[in-house]
Amino acid sequence: MAVNTKARNDTTAQSVAQIANQSFDQTYQVNVVESLVYNPTTSSLDRMVQPAPGLVSSAYDYLSKTEGATSNTFVFKTGGAGGTTVATLVVDYTDSTKATLLSVTKS
Repeated sequence: MAVNTKARNDTTAQSVAQIANQSFDQTYQVNVVESLVYNPTTSSLDRMVQPAPGLVSSAYDYLSKTEGATSNTFVFKTGGAGGTTVATLVVDYTDSTKATLLSVTKS
């Protein structure tokens, strides 16, 4: 196989595979990458900031779970058990086996 010497970058002694393997996370068995976005205001690359994922977008430091016959209620709070409720999720199931999800309601 011929090597395109014009396309090579000989600024490192490591191969492309060696460099790629340095970002491999052994615990999770995935390549670790950092998403960057171009900031036209500063003409720089910045770390990408992701919006808060999931149903509970507020910060919380306490979670309680109450189990009912056909539902589970999760209360998310900030400030511990006696703190301020930031979200409540009610997970309803079709029957008491809780094998089939019926709905999730956030309040």
